[in-house]
Amino acid sequence: IAQDKIEFDTEKSPCKINLIGEIFRRRPQSVRSGHPLFPVAAEGLNAAKIVQNGERAYFPYDAQSCYAQLGDDDTIVLGLGVDIKTNAFIHLVDHYFRERLTEKMYLDNPIHARITLNEKTTVEGNYYCLSPLYRRSMNLEPLHTVIHDERFYSFLSGDVPCYSLVLNEFLEKTKVIASSYLNKGEALPWHG
Repeated sequence: IAQDKIEFDTEKSPCKINLIGEIFRRRPQSVRSGHPLFPVAAEGLNAAKIVQNGERAYFPYDAQSCYAQLGDDDTIVLGLGVDIKTNAFIHLVDHYFRERLTEKMYLDNPIHARITLNEKTTVEGNYYCLSPLYRRSMNLEPLHTVIHDERFYSFLSGDVPCYSLVLNEFLEKTKVIASSYLNKGEALPWHG
């Protein structure tokens, strides 16, 4: 992001990640978080709980983030047409250990955002972006090797690769792995 102020509307701003996300966001039953950089759309019984207060997570993967809310529930992550290298939830683990990472996880200067939550509510806040150096250090290829034998993870290759994982178990295991590497003074296996 090459700007220092953005406008974000939970109902009108398009999903910039992929077409499936945009189609899902537009569904009448879908609700969306107010995080201007890493918004989450959800549907179902816990959708409102997952996305509520997303605009209060100034760091996209902190304890108030929608991603953390999903990690607290019995969430199953399903990646269709992708492999584990697309799993953004590993950033929750990195955020937890961010002070011990080799690369600075977030940029020093936040981006100011004006967020329209609904027709009557607009809020403003400062939001931190992942640093380019941190993003370049990510290499999720070894993540498959590290967790491939775990019961919470399955991967199918073929014409359309896909994976599934039980999120809270994945987060527990990767925190243990991260702690082990960092305690030995080594880089995390999904960095470098």
